[in-house]
Amino acid sequence: MKKLLAVPVLFAASQAMAGGWEASTLDTAFMYQDGNYGEVGNASITYNVKATTQSKPTTKSKMAKNQSRSTVAFKMESGAFDLGLSSYMSGAIQLSGTNGNASTCNPATLPAACSVVPDADVIMNSLALIGRYKMDDNLSFLAGVNRYEIASGATVSALSGHYAVSGDAIAPTFGAAYERSEIALRAELVIQSKTKISNFKAQSSFAAGGAATTLQDVSDESM
Repeated sequence: MKKLLAVPVLFAASQAMAGGWEASTLDTAFMYQDGNYGEVGNASITYNVKATTQSKPTTKSKMAKNQSRSTVAFKMESGAFDLGLSSYMSGAIQLSGTNGNASTCNPATLPAACSVVPDADVIMNSLALIGRYKMDDNLSFLAGVNRYEIASGATVSALSGHYAVSGDAIAPTFGAAYERSEIALRAELVIQSKTKISNFKAQSSFAAGGAATTLQDVSDESM
């Protein structure tokens, strides 16, 4: 039985990677399947990261939230061309720092109810549109775009306030692959341009001084 030896080299500079909260990278393996093809996957990740905080100094609390990562990919073949679409979770910051909200964690009036570890529920999803052109049986080229978007409802609660965050980015993606089917070898190079999250916004529901406020924009720039 032959085994496929794939050698991917991925250079990608997205906010999800540069910021240290990468969940998954773009997997182009589905683009090399014969004919029309589709796949669906799901991974459930259970974390057991516990720590004490100043709000609960005698009890260890779970710091990292469990995650469920789903991927969907399909592609269509037409002669030497393939067109594919892939959707997956590319980044996640999900922490349980027991900060609560503006009514229970106010650094000015109730500092004991706060934690320096933030509460965070921020997920970034990616949707990649990719085209592949087969020069011959050995050499092919990839080109497309990858759109990153912070999922709706993303929030972060820290000592400075409670924030609703949003943002998106589009990254051009290019690649090339060399294949030798007789020895089940594929070497692939994928390059994704450096990308910043544009239209990034954070809305705070209370100020650092402790006074409760309505939601207000505190940021509107690339990050």
